[in-house]
Amino acid sequence: MKNINENTSAYDAAAKLLSKRDMSESALRASLEKSGYRGNDIESAVQRLIEQKVIDDLKCAKRILELHASAERGRLTFSRLLKSKGFKSEVIDAALEPLDHKQQVESATRLKQRLKGRYAGKPAGETKAKLSQALSRRGFEWDIITQVMDSDTWDGEE
Repeated sequence: MKNINENTSAYDAAAKLLSKRDMSESALRASLEKSGYRGNDIESAVQRLIEQKVIDDLKCAKRILELHASAERGRLTFSRLLKSKGFKSEVIDAALEPLDHKQQVESATRLKQRLKGRYAGKPAGETKAKLSQALSRRGFEWDIITQVMDSDTWDGEE
């Protein structure tokens, strides 16, 4: 396979891509490959960028999470997001480390309070079920959901 632009090296193309947005190492490789660069050229460019500390998957993953920090989402959603961007499992785990149990409970609680009004006047069981499902869809783990749902009093329940 020939390079699409023989005058542009894989390194220059990679640097240009990275100047536009953060990318994981695997996403950068895929983009260069899609542009027609060959395996050895890609490998050489990526290794050079790693040595220059231009590519750092952990820093990139953390920046992506920072951009989504205000979103009331659970670890599972963030994990899927990072995985879809080509990050390896160990990088994802390290990037998600700051999202501890306490932080996740606080985020889930804020989301529950924000959504609670939607179900005003509904039976307590239905409200709890709907809110639990909403928290689950947003990627919160069941132990977080259970803790958040059990911390509230519900109309008609004691």
